[in-house]
Amino acid sequence: MTMDAKMIGLLIAGLSALTGIVALAIKLFVDRSRLKLNAVMTIESNEKRSEPHLVFTLEVVNHGRRVSRIKHAGIRLEPREMDIGGIKMKPVESEITLFDADKTGRSIELTEDKPHSFVLEPFREKAVDTFRDTEVAFVIDTRGRKFTTNFKTIKPKDLLKKRTS
Repeated sequence: MTMDAKMIGLLIAGLSALTGIVALAIKLFVDRSRLKLNAVMTIESNEKRSEPHLVFTLEVVNHGRRVSRIKHAGIRLEPREMDIGGIKMKPVESEITLFDADKTGRSIELTEDKPHSFVLEPFREKAVDTFRDTEVAFVIDTRGRKFTTNFKTIKPKDLLKKRTS
């Protein structure tokens, strides 16, 4: 059984289409940016402030090949019911903003395996009073994808112990 020129042409066209689809799938699904987050709250003292204080650090690393741009970063505070002067207030979700591209006018660009750290030092101790044992830090890229990570919080009593020791 012999193949004529028309059949060979169809076979080549089919293989070309298949390789094009595979290349497109690799470009869309494998060759993309993948952000990994690591958030930590610590008690530190340094040359800036000798008294022990809270420091929050959010490190973001792009483990993908494609460049990623960070548009917004922060700490999401879970909705909590507030009691103000004996009156129960409706739960309100809020956040502590670490970075906002809309305010700065530029996004932060992360290339492959390049880390970027957001640091709040000193961290507002009054905000910690409302924290739970774990909270959520997040980053939103310019494509609108949200990446999150949980982190353990430090309670004000732990900070007081460190200051008195």
